[in-house]
Amino acid sequence: MRRLRVWTYFRDYFPIKLIKTAELEPSKNYVFGYHPHGILCTGAFCNFATEATDFSNVFPGITPHLLPLMALFKPPLFRDYIMSSGMCNVTRESCEYILTKKGPGNSVVLVVGGAEEAFDAHPGTYNLILKPRKGFIKLALRTGASLVPVFAFGENDLFNQVANPRGSWLRDVQQKIQKMVAFAPVLFYGRGIFQYTFGMLPHRKPVNVVVGTPIPVSKVENPTPEQLDDLHSTYIEKLKQLFEDNKAKYDVPESTELIIN
Repeated sequence: MRRLRVWTYFRDYFPIKLIKTAELEPSKNYVFGYHPHGILCTGAFCNFATEATDFSNVFPGITPHLLPLMALFKPPLFRDYIMSSGMCNVTRESCEYILTKKGPGNSVVLVVGGAEEAFDAHPGTYNLILKPRKGFIKLALRTGASLVPVFAFGENDLFNQVANPRGSWLRDVQQKIQKMVAFAPVLFYGRGIFQYTFGMLPHRKPVNVVVGTPIPVSKVENPTPEQLDDLHSTYIEKLKQLFEDNKAKYDVPESTELIIN
């Protein structure tokens, strides 16, 4: 399923690229933190749930498991389809099983900002929800898996979204609905079948997914709040560095800052 030819057409439509900045040792396990969510996590799906960008050769010996929303596993046939690509339910049990029971060379890919981050997915913006997200940090500590920051330049440029600034009535309504149904009810639009028309197709903008240097993590069965905070701060620092080191390569203005909420 991961090697179907259709995924190469999907990749080339944008196009989507996978960029390696450091080697990953097959003798270890990893927690990939993917940022930003965007509207549909397009770069995450293409790079980590298919072989369209040749993940198995770029990172030999590493098996990725993209973990989407639990609600996607409810429809029977769709559940079987996404599981065939290596995707798993985003629960603590699933994560810990992959990282502790399946042997070395396995990784989980978590879209850390979650569905709520989709509300900030406007073209040309780089706003992340990361300060309150510490579950993936605890997972890394409990399993001893190295943390790998991943940033997708262009993920937020694939669709337009109706203006919904923080504090607006629309954002308030969207957040209330999202808490009830898990999905983010974003009001988005893209291009039509013909150029310069509106529709639901994503814009043909490049998505460059840069995989950063792994952060070594020592296994701690019951991490303290201080240990969580220290590793969380280190992760944010490394993610910001990854963004700054690569933004000029992917046409992001030098003055642009990564905003961490």
